[in-house]
Amino acid sequence: MKISFNKKYTTIAIYAALLILFTIVCINAVIVRPVGLFSLWDSIKEIIKTIFYALVIAYFLAPVMDFFSKRALIFIQRKSENPFIRKLISLVLTFAIFLAIITVFIWYVAPQFIANIEDLGKVLTGYYNSIDSLIQKLRNSSELFNNVYTSILQNDSGTEVSLSDLINKAITSLIGMISSASSYIITFITTFVNEVKTLFVGIFLSVYFVYYKDTLINQVGRFAKAFLRPGTCRYLHHVVDDIDIKFAKFLRGKAVDSTIVGIVLYIIYKIVGMPYAEIFAVIGGVMNMIPVFGPIIASVICGFILLITSPQNLIAYIIIVVVVGVIDANFIEPKMLGDSLGLKPVWITIAIIVMSSLFGLFGMFFGVPIFAVIYTLVKEEVDRRVAMREAREAYEAERAQGAEEPDKDGEEAFDDEPSEEGTSEDDETNSAEESESKDEK
Repeated sequence: MKISFNKKYTTIAIYAALLILFTIVCINAVIVRPVGLFSLWDSIKEIIKTIFYALVIAYFLAPVMDFFSKRALIFIQRKSENPFIRKLISLVLTFAIFLAIITVFIWYVAPQFIANIEDLGKVLTGYYNSIDSLIQKLRNSSELFNNVYTSILQNDSGTEVSLSDLINKAITSLIGMISSASSYIITFITTFVNEVKTLFVGIFLSVYFVYYKDTLINQVGRFAKAFLRPGTCRYLHHVVDDIDIKFAKFLRGKAVDSTIVGIVLYIIYKIVGMPYAEIFAVIGGVMNMIPVFGPIIASVICGFILLITSPQNLIAYIIIVVVVGVIDANFIEPKMLGDSLGLKPVWITIAIIVMSSLFGLFGMFFGVPIFAVIYTLVKEEVDRRVAMREAREAYEAERAQGAEEPDKDGEEAFDDEPSEEGTSEDDETNSAEESESKDEK
């Protein structure tokens, strides 16, 4: 006996079975083993971040690799279809330049950071000594101040407590608070170490992406052509092009823009004699990678350090930051980025809030271009559906109008035809006139 399947109902049954299976898995993960679900999400986030770090690094280094492979070293294996040696030398030179830039930056900036932090500690120690000596002078010169100070700084036994004892007590309390919050500190350190580990894994993975860039692109294209419909392939090609445009313009343009801002801030800080110029320039340049909120965060951090250590330079710092920020926002950044994101400030703010809550610091730096791609694709789909609906409504209105016009023409034609009564009366009148004319003759 031959069994015939109804294709429509078989597809519905398969979809229903998959939906039931997915529901069971979700219920089991959420209710029975929720911790496993969270650990799965953490693993997925780590994989996404690792691949994304690798893609970002490859994005910056691929043009350098192409320059060496297709221009500077073109004389090596010129006639070979697969120039392995030329590509290998180009890869080594590309990553040698990349690692050299990182090494020089760390070699120069790290000692400056350490020196500035030591200076900051010395300044805070000097502030403590100055405050202590000022209090002692006031106590010696004013009996009223001495009595008030003594009445305030007494313990339960009536013994006077010195300022150093108060500070030590405060430090002890702070250490106790830190000890009680050790879990948060361990979590922060673990997160930082994981980010560094993820970054290094991304660097090693980027070597593969840079070297096999053309091969990977060709393989993905063949896979899509083999298993997807032509319309889907065209749409995916459009999505990849949009991602390429958004990320290429944003990441490369923002990196160049932030580098220029950091260098300009460093030069100006050195000219005006601003303390901690290296730290402030690095913070300003790095945080400038975060749209909207980055410069604000950098200004608050650096301004707070100046307020504690060197308040006389605070006004000069504010003027410098405002002037450089205005020039960057109106001249440098538009030249580097243009309207590459296509997002209004409110959407950029939403993107930073949402992506930072999902991916932390990684989301703050790279969440905006990701959100821009998603926003563009959703907007295109909405515009397409709205255009289709408007076209359908216009077509239906045109059909309705075309159905009414023949009825109207038929009514007008019926009105123009002479009535039977009018025709008979005219015939009788004409016959009477003819008879009278015959009698006269």
